[in-house]
Amino acid sequence: MEQMRQQMEQQILQEVQQQVKWMHKEEAAAVPRGCVTVYGGEGMRKFVISAEYLSTPNF
Repeated sequence: MEQMRQQMEQQILQEVQQQVKWMHKEEAAAVPRGCVTVYGGEGMRKFVISAEYLSTPNF
């Protein structure tokens, strides 16, 4: 069970990293359909993630 949780967290992290790569500060206001903006981390960085991740317990 722990391994499944870790795999899901890794998958979510990879998805977030891929989505963040294409974003620039000038484009920060534009959020793709089906995605949401989340702020997190020490510097309160902005991340755009797929809205379907909001229903996962680990999120």
